[in-house]
Amino acid sequence: MANNDNNNPGMPLAASSNASMKMKMATAPVPSDKTTNIATDSTATQKAANETNPQSQPGDLTHHQAMTSDKSKKHGKTENSRKLELSVQTIQLAESLRTERDQRTALEADLSSAMEKLSSLTIRNEYFEDQHKKDAESLTQQDVRLQSERDLRANLEACLQDAMNERDNLAAEFGNLKELYSEDFEKGKEQAEKIHRLDDELKDIRSQLEQLSANQKALQEEYDDAKSTVVSLRQSLKSREDEIQQLTASGSVEAKDPGGRFPQTIVIGVDTSGSTYSLVDNIKQAYTNVLHAISQFNGDAKVGVIIHSSSVWNVTLPPAAISHATRRFLENGFNRMGGEERYAYCLEQAVNMFSSEELDDSKKLLLLIGDGDAVGPRPTRDTYIRLKGNGALAHSIVISHDGKFSRPMYGIEYSMWDISRATGGRVEGKNTYLSALDEILRHEREQHFLSSSSL
Repeated sequence: MANNDNNNPGMPLAASSNASMKMKMATAPVPSDKTTNIATDSTATQKAANETNPQSQPGDLTHHQAMTSDKSKKHGKTENSRKLELSVQTIQLAESLRTERDQRTALEADLSSAMEKLSSLTIRNEYFEDQHKKDAESLTQQDVRLQSERDLRANLEACLQDAMNERDNLAAEFGNLKELYSEDFEKGKEQAEKIHRLDDELKDIRSQLEQLSANQKALQEEYDDAKSTVVSLRQSLKSREDEIQQLTASGSVEAKDPGGRFPQTIVIGVDTSGSTYSLVDNIKQAYTNVLHAISQFNGDAKVGVIIHSSSVWNVTLPPAAISHATRRFLENGFNRMGGEERYAYCLEQAVNMFSSEELDDSKKLLLLIGDGDAVGPRPTRDTYIRLKGNGALAHSIVISHDGKFSRPMYGIEYSMWDISRATGGRVEGKNTYLSALDEILRHEREQHFLSSSSL
């Protein structure tokens, strides 16, 4: 029935109480009107009989009483039967009435439960209709958003296609520029060879001038003839020097010449401290790239190597021409890496290498390769002064942990930036050090040839 429905509320307390009271009233016995009337008729009949013969004789009275008694018995039996039937009918009617009242009470309870269930269903129906409306609105918004995303995707695909087309165009332009560079390189090479020839002639002229000056006192008698010869030689020297300066200024010929040789000493300091564990391969690659660039720009360059950390001491390679031993030397440092950086030791060793008398006329350069940190003892002010006195700048190549060119990852107070800044050198990251090294080596070679041509 409705009272067993878990989804609907039960019968209210007041309704339940009223129903129980009605059921009690229905089950209580109800006096029958017919039974009351029968009892009244019997009493009246007896009274009338007594009043009819008040003076009857005792015999007659006895006979009469006997007859009356028989009649009364018969009549009583009939009355009793009627009373019994009436009582049974009364009981049946009472039972029927009680049953009908019970059914009515049950029907009222069912009706109340049904009404409550209908109310609950109505509320739920309103809720579901409202929810359906919200779902419909949400679905509409999702459709709009989906269409917007589709439009955005289409725009992004169009942009990607444009970018790919632009990349192809740039690749084609790069190929053209590469061909132009090859042509310029060949022209520069020819001009460099011409400068070398002029340089040789200039040296011959200078030697002749020196020879003439040394023998001037002994050749007093031939002074007039020698004077005219000297004047002509000086004019030739001046014209050739002007020609060299014009060629140098017009195309920076020496900067484009990959085979220019001049005395140069480069010291490479490599950090093998514990913070470089995850950068070993990148540092090795940078070291190899630096050696390759040096050999391409100056075949006469001498390279020294210093490996430093608190776990590695006295692992140095004196300046010498680049060889297989130079390329393999870095493996010695990475076999015993760990601890902190030792840039004070590194710069001291570099100063000692630069201070050799054999390298007095050599152009000097210090290249530092590390992760940017400079923990440990700091280089002293005297070390920086001696380094500058040798004409050497300290340039830093920072191979950082995050692949970006930024300050050290631990936020330390002293770093490779500070070392390079103290010497006037440059600091370059993983993506810029090759082009920067190209500029530095070209500048060193130009400075050498310019200073040589001005002598």
